[in-house]
Amino acid sequence: MDKYEVTYLVADESVLQKDPIASLVKELGGAVVSTKRWGQKPLAYSIKKQSTAFYVTLVVEMPADKLKKLNRALQINQDILRALIVKGIYEMKITERDEQRGAQRRPPAIKTAPVRLAAQSEPRRAVKTPVEDEAKAASVAKKTVAQPAVTQKTPKPAAKPKDKPPISDEERLAQLEGKLKDLLKS
Repeated sequence: MDKYEVTYLVADESVLQKDPIASLVKELGGAVVSTKRWGQKPLAYSIKKQSTAFYVTLVVEMPADKLKKLNRALQINQDILRALIVKGIYEMKITERDEQRGAQRRPPAIKTAPVRLAAQSEPRRAVKTPVEDEAKAASVAKKTVAQPAVTQKTPKPAAKPKDKPPISDEERLAQLEGKLKDLLKS
C-alpha cells in the first residue's frame, strides 16, 4: 500500500465532526496515518459562493487501485469544495504549540526525499580571478596588430533649389486649375 496526502476544503465545520473522508478511506481498505486541521482560512477566489473554507489534510495509506474511487467520491460529495490527492511519503509533525493554536497559522511540515536535478550533475566551471582576466587581456592585446582607422564618408547635403520669385495666390490657383484640367482630360 502507498501513502497519499489528501487535502480538502469544506465550507461548514460541522462536516469535519463526521469526518466522511476518513470513514471512506477505511471502507476502501486503507488507513488514516495522520490528520491535520488547518482551520478556517480565506480563499483566493470564491468557490460555490464561499469566501472562506476549513482546510484539512490527511495522510492515508491505501491500495493504488482504490484511489480512483476515493477521488470520485471527493468530487461527488457536495460538502467538499475542493480536494487534492498527492502521492508520496509524508510525515506531518504536529507540535504541542500547533495544537494549542488550533494549527491555524502554518501548513503541515512535510519531509520529502531530496531531488537531484540534471543541472547539478554537470561539472562546475572554475571561477577566474581578476588577475587571470587581466593577464589574458594583456596577452591578447600583444597579439593584435594595430589596424588603420576606417573613415566614414559623410553624405553631402542636398542641393538647395534655386530661389524663384514668389508667386501670388491667384497665379498659384491658376496653375493648380490647369493641372487639374489636364488630369481630368486623360
